[in-house]
Parts: sequence; structure tokens; C-alpha cells
Amino acid sequence: MGYYNDFSELKGRQIVLVSGLEVDSEEVAFVCADGSRWRMFHSQDCCESVSIAEVIGDPSDAIGLVVDAREETSEADPAGYVNNDDWRESFTWTFFVLQTERGALTIRWLGQSNGWYSERAEFQRIDQ
Repeated sequence: MGYYNDFSELKGRQIVLVSGLEVDSEEVAFVCADGSRWRMFHSQDCCESVSIAEVIGDPSDAIGLVVDAREETSEADPAGYVNNDDWRESFTWTFFVLQTERGALTIRWLGQSNGWYSERAEFQRIDQ
């Protein structure tokens, strides 16, 4: 299961179930009306940490409606970010945005490492 999908593959799909969508979660699972199953996650390695830092919007807005999906990644230092761990010399923010007619849901992941490891959250279809 090493193949990752583009998050935009959720576009046009109707989400019927979401689990793990909360701060500090390391994996979010989606089930769509067409039977497809997906996950957001990070394949952990040494000296790194990747988890959800914030969920902006109401997760129930994504249930039952057809979504538009996009992803953005940034390595910029956001205002107010404090690095409290000496080994976390590098970080990456990954934003996944689900847009429905009810509103937007933004899932903000924070990946931190010593600079030698991946810090991105990934998206993968898991029913294939």
C-alpha cells in the first residue's frame, strides 16, 4: 500500500462517514457513498511527529454532501508557532480543505522532524 493518491480524488464524491477527525489524531478515515474508502495519515519513521493540529469548521458539514477537495502545503512559520522540542528542527504544515454547499472544513496537519524525514500528511485509497 505504498501508493498515495491526490486529495482531489475526493472531489465529486459523497462522504457518508468520517472517523479520527480530531486534534492530535494521526489518521482520518473517510467512507464514500460509492463504497470507496480513504485515509489521511503519515507513515511514521524515526525522529518525526505528524498529527492533526487543528480542524477548522464543523466536521458534520462534510457528511452526506458531494465535496470539492484541495490540498496545500506550507513550510512557513505561522504566527504563534512555538517549537518546544530540540530535535524538531524542521516542520511542514499540510492543509486539506473539503468544501461543500454547507461550508468549508479545513484539516491542518503539523509535521515536525530533525530535517531528515518526511513531515507531510498523505492521502490514500484503502479499498483497492
